[in-house]
Amino acid sequence: SIQRWNAGDGRKVSILATNGSGIKLMQTSPDGGLLLAGFGDNSFALWRTDRDSPEFRFTETNAATCAAISPDNQRIVVNGFGWRKLIVYDWQRSKREEFPLRTPYASSSAYALYWSPNGKRLAAYIDTYPSSVLIYETTMWKPIADWPCGAIGTGSEFVFNSDGILFQLMDGGIESLDVSS
Repeated sequence: SIQRWNAGDGRKVSILATNGSGIKLMQTSPDGGLLLAGFGDNSFALWRTDRDSPEFRFTETNAATCAAISPDNQRIVVNGFGWRKLIVYDWQRSKREEFPLRTPYASSSAYALYWSPNGKRLAAYIDTYPSSVLIYETTMWKPIADWPCGAIGTGSEFVFNSDGILFQLMDGGIESLDVSS
């Protein structure tokens, strides 16, 4: 189940969702105002974090493996294993669009998705061999950079800073890519 708790007094406030097929992913917006959950039955629910009822629900034909909410809280992007596309929702207008996941080599999906702080770029950590990050501009959803930054047998974490620099932490080392230009 997904529960909302009062961190100040340790009291459970409400149960937002229960799903017998399991919760497969959870993502919050950068400002913490939205919570997105993906379930094992390929359904999704989006809440404002101060409310108990979902604001938006949708279902995809296959399970998603990653999702991200834009910094302005207007768009959700999701991807799943083998999809070969990014699915973008403008959730307040119930608008769904698909864009090709233009990956190098034979990869077909992303492990993780990260919005830049200004919402103009999306970094997609791709399952190439070794892994790489594709940077998309988010107006036309065209890739503008391919950053081969993985290593076989390692995991990475990524984060954008407020200036649009994408940082990667991999095995104790930090690399960066300026995606603002």
